[in-house]
Amino acid sequence: NSIREAKIDVLVRSGWANNYVLNVDFISLVRKKLQDGVNFYFGYGYQSANQKNTQQSDSEMKGEFELSQLKEWSIDNKTKGKILVKYFPNHSKLFIVDFYFTACGSFNWLSNGGSTKNLEETWVITNYNFIKERKSILINSFLEK
Repeated sequence: NSIREAKIDVLVRSGWANNYVLNVDFISLVRKKLQDGVNFYFGYGYQSANQKNTQQSDSEMKGEFELSQLKEWSIDNKTKGKILVKYFPNHSKLFIVDFYFTACGSFNWLSNGGSTKNLEETWVITNYNFIKERKSILINSFLEK
């Protein structure tokens, strides 16, 4: 629902991105919002100390493929909104929509479809100044090489 209501930006950082979340419904929704002018920033890429970044599960490879296809689709269709996708080692669990709220907690936004039995906890912050500051820092992290 938060993505449906987004008007400016959606920023997601998650350790993993897989096809449990990056499914047909999700892709359709993001495409519609890109056409409407919403910008998306998707960052993912958990990496353990002894893991090489090429070691991915089948569902992670499919998720990464879906994100690359979504990015290409946006370019080909010259959508009003832009999509930036970045793979980098992180274990973040962040979700920001416009300046309405930021959610930070244990939920892996790009890889957990809600079927986990694990206890997940997330805190939602609605303070405009906090969101503006964090959003600026995080968007800049997508632009760094």
